[in-house]
Amino acid sequence: MGKPKSVKEYVEFLNNSGPFIFMRGDDEYGHATIMVPEILRENMRSTWFETDFCRYINNETYYDKNRNITKETWCHKSGRMVDDYEYTYDYLNRLITERSRNDHSEDTSHYFYEKDSRTRKFRESIFKWKSEPEKKVITNFGAVKSLLITKFNTFTKTDSIFILTNEISRKAGNSYEKWKDSVYHKRSKASQRNCLL
Repeated sequence: MGKPKSVKEYVEFLNNSGPFIFMRGDDEYGHATIMVPEILRENMRSTWFETDFCRYINNETYYDKNRNITKETWCHKSGRMVDDYEYTYDYLNRLITERSRNDHSEDTSHYFYEKDSRTRKFRESIFKWKSEPEKKVITNFGAVKSLLITKFNTFTKTDSIFILTNEISRKAGNSYEKWKDSVYHKRSKASQRNCLL
């Protein structure tokens, strides 16, 4: 394939057969499809080679000199954007920033490594839905749960920080209830912070 700077791929149906649709509300990408590049590509690959029907795909992908994907835009058949992604790599060719956006939200993830290791140690993710406060999650890939969640309410200009340290389960009849301990701390006049200890 060489070292292309960009690739545009899409499926053009020559008749009205279209992609496989399971329910009336499904779009051209199919039923209950998680709309992230890895899953969209895998769905297309598996149906193309393993079934007698075809899934839809429509994206434009840009590469750097090391063949890393630096930008990709996924679209519906109409041309309306599904998601737009941007990726940044460090001098060791490790993914350090991943940004995605669409009409409803923006997500940014920063990845942290130990020295020259290729294994990710931490991820800081910032999620922002149009009508909701920003949410920040720090994930320790060596731990099971997130360490820190920060929510900034852009309307009231308040900040909430949740530090997750443990999860408590207790038997309730035939099932279990799960919750996290919490203690409320007022940090400053300008912001409100909740800490779960």
